[in-house]
Amino acid sequence: MTPQLHRLLRDATHAQHVAINRRALIEGLTSPGFPMANYLALLRSYAALYREIEPAIDHWLASEPAAFSYSPRRKLPWLLEDLAYYGVSPLAALPPSVPRIDSWGSLAGVLYAIEGSTLGGQVISRSLHSHLGVEKHTGGRFFFGYGDQTRLMWDEFMAFAAMVATDQTSLAQARAASQACFAMFGFALDNALQALAEGRSEASVISQ
Repeated sequence: MTPQLHRLLRDATHAQHVAINRRALIEGLTSPGFPMANYLALLRSYAALYREIEPAIDHWLASEPAAFSYSPRRKLPWLLEDLAYYGVSPLAALPPSVPRIDSWGSLAGVLYAIEGSTLGGQVISRSLHSHLGVEKHTGGRFFFGYGDQTRLMWDEFMAFAAMVATDQTSLAQARAASQACFAMFGFALDNALQALAEGRSEASVISQ
């Protein structure tokens, strides 16, 4: 990722990032006493989100082949693994729309939000283990992410983004897509909080 693109996307999404971290559902996620119910609601809503966004990523890459594979980065299987461990399913309510991926710039913007979340996920993963006893294969696969390969995977993404988002048009597309993706994450958190308030859990239990 070029320094220009990195600064652009970081600055463009800073306020959204701060607002997400202050959402009632996840505030205190890395602190002792974080409710397991909140954690499950978060996983359920994120699964609904990734169920929509990852096919859009796959569709673009299938139509415009590049030296970049999203397959090892796929996160919906991780979320489904965590939910299966707890015996619950994704929330049915979906984001109203997913960021449109119709250019390399927009793809870079979406992936900036998605791949960037794996960096913070390492801190969350350690906290979940310390405070809730959650480990990689006991409901913590999603936040474990790439584990000790996280920085390498991020660097590989940065190198890819540096190749596809270079001119002013692609930079603008990346900016808009990253903001749209952060907005979708915010919607997912609000969706999860509403599910908690409504007690939407009994209908979500997976039949074993």
